[in-house]
Amino acid sequence: MKTITGHIVPSPTRLVPRASPDRAACSTTVILALFCAGALAIGMLTSHWTAVGLGLVTFCLFLLIGTGIVPHALAQRLQRAFSVIRPAHATFGPSVCIILLGEGSTSDPRTHERLPSWIAGSRIAMAAALHRAALAAGAKSRIIIAGERTRYDRSVSHSSYARALTDLGVGDSDVIQENEGLNTYEHARNISAMLKAQPPETAYLVTSALHMKRALLYFGAFDLHLHPFPSDIIHVPRQILPVGYNFAVADIALHQYIGILRFYIYEKFGLNRRSRSSKQG
Repeated sequence: MKTITGHIVPSPTRLVPRASPDRAACSTTVILALFCAGALAIGMLTSHWTAVGLGLVTFCLFLLIGTGIVPHALAQRLQRAFSVIRPAHATFGPSVCIILLGEGSTSDPRTHERLPSWIAGSRIAMAAALHRAALAAGAKSRIIIAGERTRYDRSVSHSSYARALTDLGVGDSDVIQENEGLNTYEHARNISAMLKAQPPETAYLVTSALHMKRALLYFGAFDLHLHPFPSDIIHVPRQILPVGYNFAVADIALHQYIGILRFYIYEKFGLNRRSRSSKQG
């Protein structure tokens, strides 16, 4: 596979992702608030000062997250290796494959029309722009969509991602859907098989910078080494008063760290199955 280069442009977008229920994890905000309130209540009622101390420590952690100190550190470590690249500055071989990792879809409550989740918007726009740049450079380009289908919504017979890409000028014949996988690891497994059957000269992975490190790790497990092409970079404000945004970022960042840690633990004990029966998250 050809090495891909690009000129870095310091223009991170401030897209705020939401904590998806597909992650099956309780909010950091809820956990800390309940633990803090419970520990303080038990400590005050029983005069158990250890519980009071735990409550105060939890409250301090609540403040560290809410004011942006903890989520800023978590996000920086995940994102600092990646920068937004302008599609026009990318380098393309004769054949290009763009892997678009989505974030589920939703249904309009009035029209029942399927729509991409709002966090997927920047990924779809970036994939379309990169595809147009590849065609302009004379390359043959295709986009593989993954991540529209989730455990909670497995019906994607009419792809809202494909429709959005078409609206952005991508030809129908240039879009391929990977609908079998239900998580990043399964997408990596299935797409690796697709690309090994028809290997491209150059291949890009389009997803949010916050998700990129874990995604590259999973694809690398299947000997698929892609060039990262982040669609957005999260900005975490550090301020005096706690805000819910910072807790959302902390939730999403922790999900990435847990996924990375789980990968290495599974790898150590031989649980990272490379077959289609794999259940890695």
